[in-house]
Formats: sequence, C-alpha cells, structure tokens
Amino acid sequence: MGRDYVAAVTLFLSFYWVIYSANQIAGSGSLALTSRRYGEGNIDATEVAIREAILLKWILAIAFGNKRMLDNNLKIA
Repeated sequence: MGRDYVAAVTLFLSFYWVIYSANQIAGSGSLALTSRRYGEGNIDATEVAIREAILLKWILAIAFGNKRMLDNNLKIA
C-alpha cells in the first residue's frame, strides 16, 4: 500500500472515532436517564426520556451527515 492509502485510512478512522464516541456518550446517558425514570415508576417521564433520546440520536446523525456532505461539496468545487 502507498502512503495515500495509509493516510486515507488514518483520516477515516479518526472521523469514525469521533462520531462513534459521540454516539456512545448519547446512548449511555439516555439509557441511564430512561432506566432511572422507569425505576422510579414515572412512566410519563420515561416516555419523555425515550423521545428525547431518539431525537438526540437523530440530531447527531443529521449533524454528522450534513457535515460530511458539506465537506464533500467543498472538495468537489
């Protein structure tokens, strides 16, 4: 493999690590909050926590997806 391939893999893995880490942080936090509300027996708060967790995951996916699309468009232009 050439240096370009190694650089591409290194760059990809760095971006992947950032995205994966943000996803894990959001997932762990939302799971803890949902479990706590469910353990308290507060079903309404549990439903709110679940909705907010799903919304947060969607926002992260859209944000990282749009960032990637913008980066690609800037390189092409």
